[in-house]
Amino acid sequence: MQTLAIVLADAVYRRANLVTTAALVMTAVLLGGLLVRQCGGWLRIGFDGIALVGIYAATIATLAS
Repeated sequence: MQTLAIVLADAVYRRANLVTTAALVMTAVLLGGLLVRQCGGWLRIGFDGIALVGIYAATIATLAS
């Protein structure tokens, strides 16, 4: 399903490379979060959760401008 969303986003948006790059970076962050488990963090959220929110917000802000 996510692969289909990336393909559709590439076809629709002019900035398709940004969408694809953001998806790849978010996947890499998730893999890093699986490899490095943290016992605590800000509101018990690890670095991966915080990084994902930041990457997502930056991508949406860039696409909206």
